[in-house]
Amino acid sequence: MRYQGNKYPKSVTSGQPKIDSFTKEWKIIPLRKALEQIFRPISLAEEEEYQLVTVKRNRGGVVPREVLLGKQIKTQNQHILKSGDFLIARRQIIHGACEFVPEYLDNSIVSSEYDIFQTKPELLSEYLKFLIHTTYLQQTFFQSSIGVDIEKMVFKTNRWLKFPIALPPIAEQKKIAEILGMCDRQIELTEKLINSKNKLKRGLMQKLFSQEIRFKQDNNCLFSNWKTKKLGDLCSITTGKLDANAMVDNGQYRFYTCAKNYFYIDNYEFDTNALIISGNGANVGYIHHYEGKFNAYQRTYVLDEFFENIFYVKFFLDKFLKARIYKEKKEGNTPYIVMSTLAEMKILIPSLEEQNKIASLFLSCEKDIKKLELILETFKKQKKGLMQQLLTGKTRVNITP
Repeated sequence: MRYQGNKYPKSVTSGQPKIDSFTKEWKIIPLRKALEQIFRPISLAEEEEYQLVTVKRNRGGVVPREVLLGKQIKTQNQHILKSGDFLIARRQIIHGACEFVPEYLDNSIVSSEYDIFQTKPELLSEYLKFLIHTTYLQQTFFQSSIGVDIEKMVFKTNRWLKFPIALPPIAEQKKIAEILGMCDRQIELTEKLINSKNKLKRGLMQKLFSQEIRFKQDNNCLFSNWKTKKLGDLCSITTGKLDANAMVDNGQYRFYTCAKNYFYIDNYEFDTNALIISGNGANVGYIHHYEGKFNAYQRTYVLDEFFENIFYVKFFLDKFLKARIYKEKKEGNTPYIVMSTLAEMKILIPSLEEQNKIASLFLSCEKDIKKLELILETFKKQKKGLMQQLLTGKTRVNITP
C-alpha cells in the first residue's frame, strides 16, 4: 500500500525515498502508522528517588541527568520510561534529538517536554534506530520545527509523524539492522582502542615528566639530571600578522589560525620547523607541528629555532600548557595567551639523548592513534554509504535462510 496522496513535501529533497526505487514488498507509509504514542504519567512519592534522564544533542544517546526525590520535583508532568521506548525532544536543538531508552534506564523518568513512542509490529525498533539518522528524516526534523532561534525551536511531533517512510518486510528490516549493527560494533571497538591508546599516552606522560620512570643509557645507568629552563630560552617566539579571514580557497600554503584545522593562503611568512600555538578562542593552547612554508593569524604563536628536541618540547607543552593558561586566567575572562605565558613557562629539560627517547615514544603513540583514527573514519564512511544504499532500497539484502 502506498502513502495516500503519493507526494512528498517539496521542501524535503535530499535523500527522500523514491517509490520507484522499491520493489512491491516495500511500503510507503506515514510515520504515524508505524509508531504508537505512549503516556505513562507517574504518581510521585515524596521520599522516593527518581532517575531523571535527558536526550543529549547530536546523537549523544539517552543519559542520566540527576537523581531527585519526589518532593524535589516541582511538576507532576513526568512519565515513566521502559527500555525500548523512543523519545523525541520538543524543546532543544532538534537535529538528532531523538533516541531509544536503553535497558539500564528502564523505569527512569522524563519530563513532559518529551514525547514517548513505541514501534508497531510492522516497524522494528532496531531498524528505526538507523532510519531516523538518514538525511531524509533528519531534514524532516527541521521541517517539523517552528521558531527563528535554533536554540529555542519547538518541535511539532504531529507534523513529523505525517512524513512518509519506506518500510521493507520485517525480515529485510532485521537483516539491514544486523548489517548496520555490525558497522556500529566496528566503530565502537575502534573508538575504544583510540581511547585506550590516548589513556596510555596520558599515563606515560605523567610518569615520564614527573621522572617516576626514566630511560637509561646502554650501560644501564640513568642519563644526567634534568634541568629547568624557560621556554623563551629554548626557542624563538613570535606571532603571525594576519587577520583570521585572510585564508583563500585553494591557496598554495598552509594558514594557521586558532582552529584545530588549518586553512590555505597564497603567501607565506614563515619557512621553518615550528610549533604553532592557538592564542585564544575555544582551542586556546592547541599545538600544531609543521615544517615548511606557512602563514599565521596574529593571535597565533610561532615557536621555532629550537635548541632542544622540538617534539619533546611539544609533548611537554601538550601536558602542562593548558594548566598554565587557566592558572593565569582572570575571573570572568575568556582564557588567552600573552607572550609571557609562553616565554616565562618553565620546562624540565633532560639530556638530549633522553629527550630523543621520550619524543620517539610519544611519536610512536601518536602514529598508532592516527592510524586508528583513519580506520575509524573509513568505518564511518562505509556505514554512511551502506545506510544510503540499504535504507533507500538501492541495494537489497538476501533474506533467504
